[in-house]
Amino acid sequence: MPGERTTLEPQIREMAPLWRTGLDDYVNEISFSPNGDLLAAADASGAISIISLDDGKLRGKWQAHQLGTLKVQWSRSGKYLASGGQDAKLIVYDSKDFSRVAEMSLRRGWIENLLWHRKDDLLLAACGKQVKLYSFDGHLIQDFVEQKSTISDLVWHPQIPDMFATSGYSQATIWHVGQDSPRRTLAWKGSILKIDYSPNGKVLAAGCQDSSAHVWLLPGGSDLRMDGYATKVKELTWDSDSTFLASGGGPQAVIWDFSGKGPAGSKPEMLAGHDGFISVLKFAPSGLLLASGGLDGLIFIRDLSYLKKRKAQPAPWLVHHQEGAEVSCLNWRGALSLAAGYSDGTIAFFQIK
Repeated sequence: MPGERTTLEPQIREMAPLWRTGLDDYVNEISFSPNGDLLAAADASGAISIISLDDGKLRGKWQAHQLGTLKVQWSRSGKYLASGGQDAKLIVYDSKDFSRVAEMSLRRGWIENLLWHRKDDLLLAACGKQVKLYSFDGHLIQDFVEQKSTISDLVWHPQIPDMFATSGYSQATIWHVGQDSPRRTLAWKGSILKIDYSPNGKVLAAGCQDSSAHVWLLPGGSDLRMDGYATKVKELTWDSDSTFLASGGGPQAVIWDFSGKGPAGSKPEMLAGHDGFISVLKFAPSGLLLASGGLDGLIFIRDLSYLKKRKAQPAPWLVHHQEGAEVSCLNWRGALSLAAGYSDGTIAFFQIK
């Protein structure tokens, strides 16, 4: 990437997992229960597994979808668990005994995006070109206008409870619950793969098919384009203070600084370490710990507070190296616990001390 600052790797520290467990297939997503006791995992066989965080033991497992289970998410209250699959079905379970509460079919396509509402037990799901809002017991609350292209991502606005954004070919679209048609369209000439609001709601970032990242500054809508990535950008994550945007699109994590005047005309921080392309990036929910997982099976955790202090980079933790497997998903439980899923079905749990 032209003009970047590449940070040389200091001596790496290693960290062992507290536990590891194995599932039958590729792990598509992992999700923590709100009380932090359980982890739900969706895998490519169509199953959902419930794992105890204390010891990594399997507490329950069932076949949820005829094809792969792509998404699994707990409701904010913790009362319900929802899953979406390649069979275009959206299913809600009671978290007490994981009995089925409701099943909804969204015609054709894969349910790759589902989100619980932050205050109520309402569920937003995207499948193909459709976006629908359901109650926890399966009642259709709202059917939004069908999009012209397949919806690639879905994200709630972090400050406005009923506002959300979708992405697809040539645009990001802003919606509001109660309005069937889009409130606003942010045009872009290529295919958008990933979107993420900054926590303060002032920036909507997009990862693109054409090996670029794109950001819109809100509410005005002026935009910036960041070029030079090695491949398409599918990995984006913000720190909790909306200062740093971390992006993938290659073997190095690319960090953009949005403090002060923002990243326009600036050089990003480039964090090396992975032997292959990065597959997932995730900031901790508070603080500046950034986890990166790669197609090489490596996981690194780095403390990016050195960027604010303008000091030398401290040694990252090499959290784990899973031989012969890709890191498929990461999720934080609080600021100091991290779970990882792998393409070979392994799930590992780490505690930072």
